[in-house]
Amino acid sequence: MKNVLFRIFIFCLPVLAFIIFMEICVRTFPSMYESKKEQLVAAADSIELLILGTSSAMDGVDPSQFTPYAFNLAFAAQPLEYDILLTRKYLPELPKLKYVVITTIFSSFYNEGTRSFYYYHFFGIKQPQQSFWKEDMLQSFFAHDSEQMRYILAHSFMNRPRFELVKGWSSFHNTDYQSVMNDDKARLRADFFNGVQRNYKGGDRVFNDLDSFLDFLKSKNIMPVLVTMPYHENIRKYLDRAVARKNTERLTFLAEKYNIAFLDLYADTVFVTEDFHNFDHLNEDGGIKLATIVNNKIKEKQK
Repeated sequence: MKNVLFRIFIFCLPVLAFIIFMEICVRTFPSMYESKKEQLVAAADSIELLILGTSSAMDGVDPSQFTPYAFNLAFAAQPLEYDILLTRKYLPELPKLKYVVITTIFSSFYNEGTRSFYYYHFFGIKQPQQSFWKEDMLQSFFAHDSEQMRYILAHSFMNRPRFELVKGWSSFHNTDYQSVMNDDKARLRADFFNGVQRNYKGGDRVFNDLDSFLDFLKSKNIMPVLVTMPYHENIRKYLDRAVARKNTERLTFLAEKYNIAFLDLYADTVFVTEDFHNFDHLNEDGGIKLATIVNNKIKEKQK
């Protein structure tokens, strides 16, 4: 019996070793979430303005262009739900916070979010109904999909990512013309966004949450600013116009209700092809341009 158990152990040993190896790679791999958190905490006493949103804002709003000290707390695929939860969590640590720039994209009111574990793991944010015991136990199996694991394993020892963030901001330095000018890619990207909206079953939940969040910020004497992020004309022609119109109507309603600034930049012609990296992300020049526009609007609102 002992020999059988020993043989089973020897047989399983390489598998166990590989699992341990993957876990070490995952848990020591650089993360933008961790990098931003460290910068946020380090600058907490100085931050006067927070920028929230998805990767469109993460790459497309340069915090250095604002007159108040600004920090970009946007993340890839970050839904409004976690914009709100992050702000509520860190507000007690931001004594100088005066403004919150809330950026939205085409699918913001129809996005459930798929990265809850990251907010739990890096920020300690967990909804009452959520449980992450499996992810805590084996991140390599339950917290990351196969594509992410391939990337992590391929870059764990060579070409490890480095996040050179400026006040939480990262940016693209160029325009990917092959992407922006490709009609087939534009249609596929638009199909994805349209599909998110069509498949959403949450009704007005996200809109109502944003409404409550604006009320909360105003109660704390913090000025919210609403911004719709720009989309290149090549993708806008394939996006559902009724949805885009409804988004604008909703944000206009909230801006009027709370007497706050709203910049609808979704189809603003001030953004030309050279300002975009791809269909729905600005490059560095575009991020500077957008932040300057928002900063000027804030100064105008203060008069």
